[in-house]
Amino acid sequence: MAMGSLLKRAGLAFGRWNAAHLARRPYRMRAGRPIVSFTFDDFPRSAWTAGGPILARHGARATYYTALGLAGGDGVSGPHFTPEDLRALAAAGHEVGCHTHAHCPAWETPAEKFEASVARNAEQFGSFLPGTRLRSLSYPVSPPRAATKLRMGKRFACCRGGGQTYNAGLIDLNCLRGFFLEQTRGDARPLAAAIAASAAEDGWLILVTHDISPRPSRHGVTPCFLEHALNLAQASGAVVLPVAAAWDRIAAR
Repeated sequence: MAMGSLLKRAGLAFGRWNAAHLARRPYRMRAGRPIVSFTFDDFPRSAWTAGGPILARHGARATYYTALGLAGGDGVSGPHFTPEDLRALAAAGHEVGCHTHAHCPAWETPAEKFEASVARNAEQFGSFLPGTRLRSLSYPVSPPRAATKLRMGKRFACCRGGGQTYNAGLIDLNCLRGFFLEQTRGDARPLAAAIAASAAEDGWLILVTHDISPRPSRHGVTPCFLEHALNLAQASGAVVLPVAAAWDRIAAR
């Protein structure tokens, strides 16, 4: 293996350790009932145009993590959202979350530059959705630096990373764990196991993906897989809530 590749892997491993162990904002979670949150990063239009109707059929609301600098453009997961999409999903009761303005990779971006992009995103939301407060954040691309976690902990009720597991017991509000649906490669068994394990501990499972398409990118899943995930979540006895609403429910206990 080339030295450059080894160094990159070592850097990512340190980033994951950093995100898990430093600059934590611990909270002892007692949910009283399992919670599942569905979230879409970036977000491609299909997350709303294809994903929105599926959520509506299940009476479920989700969190759409939005980087306004991507609006109207194209990405590896297809066309990105439009301002009209944002207004429509907010009117439907979904949460709009923050994903920085320029989709800044959380580990590679200095904390002050990351925060400036978050502030720009919040400022521009005033013209798209007046009065909207972005209460939760998803870290783009990579785990966050400790300094970034500290800064974001002062701005948001909670922030989400990766980890492919659920949140239970002593959780870190500066870097909640997320389970990426696309990493299952269409195999529902790891997803079913995660939902069952979280339900057994009255945990909070935050599911993540990007595009929703019959032929998804490597970052997305099919409509059938999203529907199956919703069926599994609701059959487990979990309440399905957007991230900020889930946190409000947890905090109220």
